[in-house]
Amino acid sequence: MKEDEGMTSTKFAEKWLQSHGLFDKDSDYGGMVGAAVLDVWKLIASQGHSGFSAQILFDCLHEINKEYSSSDWPPTSPIWIEYWKGPHGQKMISDTGSSNIFEKGE
Repeated sequence: MKEDEGMTSTKFAEKWLQSHGLFDKDSDYGGMVGAAVLDVWKLIASQGHSGFSAQILFDCLHEINKEYSSSDWPPTSPIWIEYWKGPHGQKMISDTGSSNIFEKGE
């Protein structure tokens, strides 16, 4: 797949996600994972990162997620508290409906 003539990294990422079914309605989160990954990939590609700097970014994101995921809920970090109060956090709450974890106003 990668050896296709003129394929950009973004096109490769999109084809890879499609070939793994991550845009399919019956995949996890109804295809939203594929769309989210592609959005992140497009952002990183638009910043002009090399393969090496992109790998550093992915490593950092992995470590942040790993540390955050192992934290107690609700998060006590001021960064996350502000996130859930902001428009993106509130949109996620309203788009997904209230759950035990994402209570509005916490």
